[in-house]
Amino acid sequence: MDIRVVVIPCVGDDEYATRQMMSLDRSVGGNGRAEDVPVVLKPRSDVEYGTARRRSKGYFTFGEPAKALLETYDEMNECGLFLDLLYGAPAWSLLLQHWRTRYDGNNNNNNN
Repeated sequence: MDIRVVVIPCVGDDEYATRQMMSLDRSVGGNGRAEDVPVVLKPRSDVEYGTARRRSKGYFTFGEPAKALLETYDEMNECGLFLDLLYGAPAWSLLLQHWRTRYDGNNNNNNN
């Protein structure tokens, strides 16, 4: 089984998450090289984020209320998955963004 591990930034952006993963790698005896840490899942460039999130490259501002977070929270709650609003909702919002793009319409055979 081929499993791809990804990092989802809930605080900061992809650059911050990469630095954090590199630091964690060094703290457990690794070399702390960017190629040795998981891939950071970034907001898709083809999604409309609104003014505030466009300024932050599509990332949520940590702890700041956002309609999209509440929508993700409600959607997952309806499926029986209960999320917190600080980490769970932003993480699932980004995951669903990629999931829906990958599996909607003509993208069913896309393996990226």
